[in-house]
Amino acid sequence: MVEYIYAGSVMLILFIILLVIEKKNKNISDYIFVTWLAVFLLNITTFFIVRNNIYPDNIGAKLLVEFSEASVFLHGPLFSYIQFPSPQRLLESPQKKFFILYHFWQGSLFF
Repeated sequence: MVEYIYAGSVMLILFIILLVIEKKNKNISDYIFVTWLAVFLLNITTFFIVRNNIYPDNIGAKLLVEFSEASVFLHGPLFSYIQFPSPQRLLESPQKKFFILYHFWQGSLFF
């Protein structure tokens, strides 16, 4: 039953990625959103691999599991970039610039 949830999540994420990629006049937040969805896609794939006990035998799956564990720290900075329509306009304000850089250094430090 859980496999259906994983499959449905993967299909929904791929559908949203295709919708955003096909959108005209994309700005930088759209590309960041697609990156964030790709990180979610890798996390769900990793959950499926761990649930089915595939990862001990395959080196690629081991790397995927390690990346997924490290990518937990990417969700915060990617979300903080997506919630603003224009990161260029956001960086003009010193307080907001500190907010974005504060979130970004935490993710890059642990990744």
